[in-house]
Amino acid sequence: ISAIWVAEGLYFPAYPGMTLPSNFTDPRQVYFPLVNNVTILGGFIGDEAKLGARDKSPLSNNTVLSCDYNQDDSDNCMNVVWAIAADNSAILDGFTLAAGYSDGKLGRAGIGGGMIVTDGGASPTLRNILFYRNYAANAGGAVYARDTSEMVIEDSYFIENRVASAKIGGSAIFYHSTASHQSVHPDLHIRRSEFINNQGTAVEADIGSTSSKVSLALTEVLFQGNAVNMDDGQRDLYYASRSPSALWLGKGRHELKRITFRDNGPLWNFASYAAAVSESWSVPLITTLNSEVNLSHSLIWGNAGGIVSSFGSKFNLLHSSMATESYEEDVSIYEQMIDEAALLIDSATVNVQNSIIYWEEEYGPLDISNGGYESFTFANSCLGDYPGDPMFVDQEKGNLQLSSGSPCIDFGDNYVDTDSFTTGFQQIPETDLAGRPRKVDGSGDGFYTVDAGAFEFQ
Repeated sequence: ISAIWVAEGLYFPAYPGMTLPSNFTDPRQVYFPLVNNVTILGGFIGDEAKLGARDKSPLSNNTVLSCDYNQDDSDNCMNVVWAIAADNSAILDGFTLAAGYSDGKLGRAGIGGGMIVTDGGASPTLRNILFYRNYAANAGGAVYARDTSEMVIEDSYFIENRVASAKIGGSAIFYHSTASHQSVHPDLHIRRSEFINNQGTAVEADIGSTSSKVSLALTEVLFQGNAVNMDDGQRDLYYASRSPSALWLGKGRHELKRITFRDNGPLWNFASYAAAVSESWSVPLITTLNSEVNLSHSLIWGNAGGIVSSFGSKFNLLHSSMATESYEEDVSIYEQMIDEAALLIDSATVNVQNSIIYWEEEYGPLDISNGGYESFTFANSCLGDYPGDPMFVDQEKGNLQLSSGSPCIDFGDNYVDTDSFTTGFQQIPETDLAGRPRKVDGSGDGFYTVDAGAFEFQ
């Protein structure tokens, strides 16, 4: 058997009265396995003659692999799917994986409520998957992946997954690597996917050793409404700056392209809101620790806290636009916007090129700690009020495209290496974040010079 077509419906890894496999003692331990050279496809009604006739979207096809045996969140199985030593020929496509509850009991480690990927460079292929409301006590609310090699997740959704106490640990994905694979491709590549309303740092990549290859790659990904819990027990800058809402990136190289971050931030859990605002923390979107990160052609808007806390790392920001405003109203799943600085740099190198950072907070665009080993450089970029208000089309609604007369038009550099991880000079892409031509003579001076930021004035 090389392919299994699955009709729409609700499926459980165990059922009442079944004889458990010999290595299991409780139905909570049972899971759906992935197998090499087998493609499992969901979204069929049951009378299709061709693959293309199915509904492949997990948002509408109602093909669900669930751990909620009793439909009441009691006695859920721990992990929906396991991929043990499964390579990229093990394909799962067109399913919702829901209600895994990995609480660390019955001899399990409390990881990967939706899926565990482990052993021997396991790297299944996941397409059109919705990970919904999965939980892990320790790491990987939806997915725990270890030592993968060229694993691909694409066209997928991670919604309302969580880790214990909604703190760090990868509420959607926890990726851990201790091996050094020789492949030129990323160990884990996530494409055209969305991370929405997860509680706890959404994605955590904890690389065991420094690597010269790309460990984690994200392309065309949305982070929205993700929150990390901050309470009275963590009133210090050290903890807050290492508790990002979206991405925690450890050792290794990480490539982030065409990413949108909006409405992410801390989930304040204090006796009073006044106690929260009395602290000047930087709860960032991204924390980097002893790593090298490229973030390019991306949009950051309307998030609480800062953008990046970088420790002992090299962080490159290219062709991106970011702005925030402080306002007093409910936003997504956290309470209110808090004044924070955009960048916290500690023993790190941060390079900003062809970008816009417009930060309307009282602390200004930068907060550089006094460790004495920091390096911040920017070129051909609009930073704060330099060279002036960037004149976004509608900053209040998140439209960071440029209006006519913006000083950021034709302010970039056509000759910037957009991917320092790839050998040779990598030219600017032909299109901007909106898919329009990247080099346009926006100022009418006869020269086709790229604009600063993620969007090109047309």
